[in-house]
Formats: sequence, C-alpha cells, structure tokens
Amino acid sequence: MTITRASSEDGTTVTAALVPVGSASTVGAAPTGVNVPGDVLVIGFDGISSGEYSVPTLTAVVTDFRGMANTSVSLLMRRIEHPDDEFYPQTVNVGYRLIERESTRR
Repeated sequence: MTITRASSEDGTTVTAALVPVGSASTVGAAPTGVNVPGDVLVIGFDGISSGEYSVPTLTAVVTDFRGMANTSVSLLMRRIEHPDDEFYPQTVNVGYRLIERESTRR
C-alpha cells in the first residue's frame, strides 16, 4: 500500500496484521512524507503480537480465538453426541476487543 500526500484518506484498515505493520512503517517513512498517525490512522485485525513492535505500534481488533474454539468444540460435540438430531445453520457471535496503540492516537 502506498499513500502519498495527495491522498484524501485519513485512515485505513487491513485484515492481515503483517500487512498493517508494514504499512505503518512504510507510510511513516520519510520518503512518503506521510506520518502515522498524524496524517493517516492505521488499524489491523487479528492482533498478532508483532503489532506491539512496529513503529508506530499498531492498533488492533483482537478476536476471542479461545472463545471461538470453545464454541466450535461445543457445537461439534453436540453433533457427535446427538447424531440423529436435526441441526440447522446458526450464527455465532464471537467476542473481540480493541487494543489502542500509537497508530491511531492523535
């Protein structure tokens, strides 16, 4: 991702944390003239720990993977234990939390 001074964006969201870590570093680099978070805010999804070590550190939305795994196992066990029951598609909401770091602080 390349952001130049002429860009009208004031923020960007990226789904793979390694990409925003690179984006935050690249966008904040001197050749681009764009400052994170002064000119553009960067936020990542999945919250892998590398976001803690980027410059600036990366704000992230972190999914509750443990909760997702527990729910998945519970649903699977229910199907295994009750193979003759009729099961319908369902929506499961998984928790998340926002970890605010330098890439979104103004």
